[in-house]
Amino acid sequence: MQMNTSDVRYVRSRQKILRSARTLFLDKGYAINLEEVAAHAGVVKRTLYNHFESKRSLLEAVLEQEHEAFRRAEGDFRACDLPGLLQHYARLHRQYALTQNAVKFYRLIISDVSQFPDMAAQVYATGVGRLIDDIARDLQAGIEAGWVRDVNTRQMAERFYAALGGMTHRRAAAGLGFDSPDYQQRYLDDTVACFLELLTPR
Repeated sequence: MQMNTSDVRYVRSRQKILRSARTLFLDKGYAINLEEVAAHAGVVKRTLYNHFESKRSLLEAVLEQEHEAFRRAEGDFRACDLPGLLQHYARLHRQYALTQNAVKFYRLIISDVSQFPDMAAQVYATGVGRLIDDIARDLQAGIEAGWVRDVNTRQMAERFYAALGGMTHRRAAAGLGFDSPDYQQRYLDDTVACFLELLTPR
């Protein structure tokens, strides 16, 4: 039977399933089973299968939902100066990458999603890859406007993104805990200052 995807009950049950799946994936990784998700969401297994044909498709939907939340936060930002550009992406990084759940998702992708190369490529393209594309786009706009020096924008975007994570993200991903909020902010401010000096036209 064809499901009416605009039906309120359909939408509500889908969101319940996604919320439960998100919680369980974060807590247990890909080792969860669909029976657990259905029980956690308070739906029968058949209802779950009406929405998602497999555990993989459910994980893909959870990760896409995370990316959508980030894209809404990113908004339609277009930089008008170099400090604003760098500070915008540093702020987003702190809010969305340097959190407990973000690190759990990172571990999930590294340990479990990586077993599906096509899925891993898609997750990268719609997540980190898209963000790097956006930074490169804004750098290119800055070059054309004269407030960014002429650089390889893709390479510079990748370097800036990598620098934002620094050792704070690596330590957290390794289970060593998070650096203090003050340290994180000082580090991001210093990173912005370094790239501001690097990218300002001579």
